[in-house]
Amino acid sequence: MKIHNIIIKGRELNKYIALFIANQCKRTCSQVTYGNQMSSSDLQKQLIYLPSTPEGLPDYDYMEQYMREKERKLLNQYRSYILLKINELGGGNTLKINHWRAFELTEIFTITATKSGIDRNKLTGQKGDFPYITRSDNENGWDSFIGMQPKYKTDKGNVISIGLDTQTAFYQPIPFYTGQNIQVFSNKHLNKYIAIFMLPLLKIQLNKFNWGGNGATLGRLKRLHIMLPATESNQPDYMYMEQHMRQKELKILKNYIKIRQNV
Repeated sequence: MKIHNIIIKGRELNKYIALFIANQCKRTCSQVTYGNQMSSSDLQKQLIYLPSTPEGLPDYDYMEQYMREKERKLLNQYRSYILLKINELGGGNTLKINHWRAFELTEIFTITATKSGIDRNKLTGQKGDFPYITRSDNENGWDSFIGMQPKYKTDKGNVISIGLDTQTAFYQPIPFYTGQNIQVFSNKHLNKYIAIFMLPLLKIQLNKFNWGGNGATLGRLKRLHIMLPATESNQPDYMYMEQHMRQKELKILKNYIKIRQNV
């Protein structure tokens, strides 16, 4: 298969001009489908609409400035969001760990099998707002977003999903459906900060397992221990975990603002 490139001559591309032109190309090719593909010869005959100078040449200066202005507006919106988030997080208190303790997973979590467990070929095909969680280690385990599946129940959000065999672990903030062999860890104290604190420690334990005969079965999961900060009464220190991660987030956000101010 030959690959054809369209080369714009007379001026070196930069990312702003390329983004502008790429968007116009997508509009031109939007009617192309898998069953109505465009050949390389057809592609070369396609026209795209671009701003032009009085001389009838592509107005590259306009394209670049237009995209720079788009970028500036988006960055300003994001900066405003970051400042709002910083204000919400506040300064935080000085944190101190009392001690660390090994907890059995069943002390921390209620462990249940997924309520759905849908094979991909049994999905309705309807797109929607529910994540379809598989045992993949990519994109938070989110394979796609699907609509309601009438024959199956959703799992509630604010839990940790565990992929058996693949030893994957992710925080799921919203209701979801799953593929096969997914376990759900729930805890009444859980929120995104506590979950983010726990996940790396949980994955360290899951690394003991591997694909095949030594996979993360439900029985093996229940025998695992996880090291967590503990209070004086030897209970998980959820307050420390949450505040620690909030301060981590605050530090990153402040560093972003500092970098943007120096740009």
